[in-house]
Amino acid sequence: DEFGYRDGPQTLQSLGSGFVISEKGYIVTNNHVVQGADEITILFPDEKEYSGKIVGRDPRTDIAVIKIDPGHKLPVTPLGDSDKVAIGDFAIAIGNPFGLNGTFTLGVISARGRDKVDQDAGLKNYIQTDASINQGNSGGPLLNIKGQGIGMNTAIYSTTGGSVGIGFAIPMNIVKEVAAKLIEKGTVDRGYLGVSITPLSKEVASHLGISKRSGVFVQDVKPNGPADKAKIKPGDVITKVGDKAILSGSQLQRIVSSYKKGTTTTIQILRNRKKIDLKVTLGEISNNNAVRAGKKYVGPSKEFMGLIAGSVEDNFRYFRLNRKLPGVVVVEIEKDSPAAASGLKVRDIIQEINYKKIKTMKDFEDYIEKYKGKRDSFLIRVKRRGTNQYVVIENN
Repeated sequence: DEFGYRDGPQTLQSLGSGFVISEKGYIVTNNHVVQGADEITILFPDEKEYSGKIVGRDPRTDIAVIKIDPGHKLPVTPLGDSDKVAIGDFAIAIGNPFGLNGTFTLGVISARGRDKVDQDAGLKNYIQTDASINQGNSGGPLLNIKGQGIGMNTAIYSTTGGSVGIGFAIPMNIVKEVAAKLIEKGTVDRGYLGVSITPLSKEVASHLGISKRSGVFVQDVKPNGPADKAKIKPGDVITKVGDKAILSGSQLQRIVSSYKKGTTTTIQILRNRKKIDLKVTLGEISNNNAVRAGKKYVGPSKEFMGLIAGSVEDNFRYFRLNRKLPGVVVVEIEKDSPAAASGLKVRDIIQEINYKKIKTMKDFEDYIEKYKGKRDSFLIRVKRRGTNQYVVIENN
């Protein structure tokens, strides 16, 4: 079920791998393999080619689902339980390194729970393997000795650009969960708590009388966010969400993100050496939301045509904006996306789309919900360094 991608115009092609998860033609791969692609061609080991369409992408976990219509049922990759993977287990990487379709490499599971590999590694909780992974392997399956998929090969650590025996795969249970949401809705929405956190230091743990270093320290709380409304305060230590003890910030991120918007759960905190249980109704964090520990922008955000926008109120300090300006601020632009091609820049303030005024995040979200995928182009007026600029984003 492994294959190679050839996407984009003839002058710019990229290669990747992937695997079939449904006999109906659903295929999973990495988001970075298909991001910005104008065309996607899937080549199977029997040399048959199919044209694919993107069903949905989740940049934060780097997972994408594409769909082909082969006219017949496809063989499906057996999917295993990545929670049962143990260090020392055999691991098999299959993919398309350097365009060499169907390459098979053997290694072992070197580690689990790698959550500092990249900015969103906390959501991916990588499996580490020494099975050789190179350029073109991205999106291919990592198998156990039974031939069951236990992960999706995604990244390597290398000082040379080639494999040095340190590769990373997204656990298959995460792939299955995200893929199901992408097939159902085309996007992934995540629960949002609204806190800035840091690891619990030995000194703070000692001061609070905690014998075992567990929990995360709340540095700040977003005003009017879910945590604020639940009376969580800076200086609190979050020790439990629901029935799950919190051991790290990345674990807290994964657990909160696994809930849907509007879910009410119990969060246990430690305040002045007293345990307190608080009911929290979680908000929503979209698949490109900006609530990322230690990142340059904060608050709920929304993706549109490769741009990520956040509220001016949340981000005026970092971008040095007038906090009273109407509109939404562009906090990130995906490389090779329609937004990038339009000339849009980070820090631009979107104030109008197709002559519809955008004053708040709600205006922006409502417009996207109504018109995304239904128009060929969008005329956008932005405020840039105090002057109006117009750009056109084309829906290729």
